[in-house]
Amino acid sequence: MKRIGDKFEFRDEGELKKTLGIRVGSDNEGNYWISQEDYLTRLAQKYDITPTKRAKTPMITGSKLDEYVEHEKVDQKAYRSIIGAAMYAAVATRPDICYTLSRLASYSQDPRTIHYIAAVRLLQYLVNTKDKRITFKAASKPELKAYVDASWKTCCLEEQQAKGRCYVQWRGCVL
Repeated sequence: MKRIGDKFEFRDEGELKKTLGIRVGSDNEGNYWISQEDYLTRLAQKYDITPTKRAKTPMITGSKLDEYVEHEKVDQKAYRSIIGAAMYAAVATRPDICYTLSRLASYSQDPRTIHYIAAVRLLQYLVNTKDKRITFKAASKPELKAYVDASWKTCCLEEQQAKGRCYVQWRGCVL
């Protein structure tokens, strides 16, 4: 810190507790964690989402989001607002919703009721699991691990490939 202080003027505010809506904490074993519980609580209030027993996963298995032609259009601005709010959570502390969010975001140009319902369900899932956090375990040796998975046909109408990857360091997902 002294070397930085030689070049830049700054003051030590102590241990980091919160930044950009992300709570940071530690335990007695030297582990650190990050959480967005406060952000997700505010999100629930903004979109009038209450915890529900139904939303235990980010998306219903077997959802036919690509079969939407007969569904009514919904307000694009409202839909994009939900997607953007969920995206901040996904990028910061909730990699578990990335696949669902990616699928839903692909319909931002022409959202229909089926997509809006799925987006609200995603918010319900986030509210139900707002206490989840990423924990970085104290380790003597930093070790980076990568996990990858792919599905060669995930959409019925569009033969697209879905890929997922997760990078883990100190036993916590970093990307």
